Amino acid sequence: MKLLGHGIDLISLSSFRNLMATSEAAFLSRTFQKSEVKEFPDGPKRMESIAGRFAAKEAVLKALGTGYGNGIAFTDVRVFREPGKAPSVVLSGDAKKVASTLGITGWQLSISHSEEVALASAIAVSEK
Repeated sequence: MKLLGHGIDLISLSSFRNLMATSEAAFLSRTFQKSEVKEFPDGPKRMESIAGRFAAKEAVLKALGTGYGNGIAFTDVRVFREPGKAPSVVLSGDAKKVASTLGITGWQLSISHSEEVALASAIAVSEK
């Protein structure tokens, strides 16, 4: 396995909660696919979960070396977690094209959050 890129992102939950208080629906629709939004829990851990997934998307885009923009949307990155497994990444659109050009065949993703911060680390790998 060959490491091709690494991205990390840290989000202040107090700032994130303020952002979401004014524009949660708009933020969710432009940042997440519908299938991702359905996975967010209701209740006190909701903001932490959303912030963690957003940090993961940012980390993936940093690992690609592109960041957000230039044809790449946050919705080109799908972050999900199957029960009992590590979080996973599936790319589409221009993000998928960039990954293919770079030879990226997989991802190692870690997400963590507390009441104060959300953190994600994404490592782009090639099996070659």
